[in-house]
Amino acid sequence: MNENIIFYDSDCLLCSNSIRFIHKIDHQDIFLFAPINGETYKKLVEKKYWSEDTIIYYRKNNTLIRSKAIIQMFLDLGGIWKVIFILKIIPPTVSDSFYRVIATYRKHFQTKTICHPPSENLKRKLLP
Repeated sequence: MNENIIFYDSDCLLCSNSIRFIHKIDHQDIFLFAPINGETYKKLVEKKYWSEDTIIYYRKNNTLIRSKAIIQMFLDLGGIWKVIFILKIIPPTVSDSFYRVIATYRKHFQTKTICHPPSENLKRKLLP
């Protein structure tokens, strides 16, 4: 199984659109995606990380959350996305605080209640 799995809140439009974006720019085909609280999530992620408002990046048996997860995902994408490295100078307490604000209010900004169905290419990368 691919060792790079991004767990996300599939009921959140911002989260689902973020997954679509990451899939679109993942030219190396390195990521798989799974919903938080799905079978894969329950099997691989330790309970201490279980939260619907946290993006989780399961990378080579290591669990990264919040801003660390996002920064590492973009670093793993390589290419132009490596400029994200500069964000590592921000202390995690600060970047995670910013992340938590967005996570807390993300559903308040949704103007739609339905996501577009995933493309066939994305469907093959979605885990249960």
